[in-house]
Amino acid sequence: MGWFLVCFDLPTNNKKERRNAYRFRRHLLKQGYSMVQQSIYSRSYYNAERAEQFIKDIKVSAPTDGNIQMLTLTEQQWQQIVHIGNSGYQNSKYKQEPAQPTTKQIAFW
Repeated sequence: MGWFLVCFDLPTNNKKERRNAYRFRRHLLKQGYSMVQQSIYSRSYYNAERAEQFIKDIKVSAPTDGNIQMLTLTEQQWQQIVHIGNSGYQNSKYKQEPAQPTTKQIAFW
């Protein structure tokens, strides 16, 4: 069990680039990702094959411009993340609940 992170910097210099960045973010949300920060999205996974499926999906849906990086973290690494700042702060139009710990998601499955 672990976490799959998608980190990206997409250009937004013109209307087409903004539309592509918006569509990519919306695609991630529709696929079950949660916004961690404005350009970092996460999703839990249960085995390496599932993470490989996520990578293939991102490659297909990614805009041609910009930089996208993907990373996997174990549950233990995820729990060691240090958060600094106001937990209630939300500076985005993509209002999302923070990602749930895997244990809560396992109960759902």
